[in-house]
Amino acid sequence: MAINNAILGEMDVPESYLTTLPKTGRQSVGDVIYRHMQTTEQFSADHVLNSLNISSEHEALEIADKVEAALYIWKRKVNVGHTKSTWDMSLVSDFMADGDKNTVLMSRAQSLLLALKHQFPSLSQTTLDTSKIQYNKDVGQAILESYSRVLESLAFNIVSWIDDVLLADDAAKKGN
Repeated sequence: MAINNAILGEMDVPESYLTTLPKTGRQSVGDVIYRHMQTTEQFSADHVLNSLNISSEHEALEIADKVEAALYIWKRKVNVGHTKSTWDMSLVSDFMADGDKNTVLMSRAQSLLLALKHQFPSLSQTTLDTSKIQYNKDVGQAILESYSRVLESLAFNIVSWIDDVLLADDAAKKGN
């Protein structure tokens, strides 16, 4: 899973994905999640996930898609803010405050996405991951990504088999 995430992280974000994003991260994640993320108190991704009462992997994937989209919106705003230069110091301080806010929101979105993937380890690929795979032009990355998915599947099967053996062993011990 780590290999797959690393390879997907190295792939370029397709322009077609970026053009479909809403204008603001708030529009992407919605008011409830945004309020949790912008709080000045200590941020806890686990607290946010607990408050959302996610009942299925489908819901978790929807939230992951929204948070990932917001993450790229804020990342783009941070990058645009760093490339703008102006002589008006009031505008510079506005850009810095906005950039700091977007940096904090970006960081919190990353931690929320990571916590979501930890809470739902078998979560399928997000819309961004699917877009990266679909529009990837690097053959080497494509081979590594698909190979890592095969390894991930094999590892899951091995863990399942081990669980089955342990359950059978426990049942045999209780039967004696």
